[in-house]
Amino acid sequence: MFWASMGELEYRGIVAQSHKIAAMHAPFTMLVTEADTFGNRGEDRVLFLSIGFSDQLARVKKSCPWSEGRAFSSHITLARVGHPQRFNTVKKKVMKALEGITFDIPVDRLRLYAEVNGAKQTPLEDFPFEGKAKLSLVSP
Repeated sequence: MFWASMGELEYRGIVAQSHKIAAMHAPFTMLVTEADTFGNRGEDRVLFLSIGFSDQLARVKKSCPWSEGRAFSSHITLARVGHPQRFNTVKKKVMKALEGITFDIPVDRLRLYAEVNGAKQTPLEDFPFEGKAKLSLVSP
């Protein structure tokens, strides 16, 4: 979820809710399926890793009371580059290095980020998942 800005009371409410959400869920893994890019009006400026569908991630998302009013697209941002030529150089290197790559990535917490003194995505607080993993028994 992204909030452009918020006050202290709103932040405290988000922290309290984040504790509750983390307590309900156990750690899990997500499958990274590819490297990709996106940006505004066709101008690629963000490199990211796409995440395949994850039932566990869908459950975490469903337990969140917040909604952005747009489709949830799970991804891991690798880089944001404002300069177009520099971005193209970085993009070529990263896309070549990650071509065809897939791997699992562990997820063991929620983390809140903010822009702090001009630095975007500065980690503020972690909420470790505390729930028990659900076992599925398979009959022979």
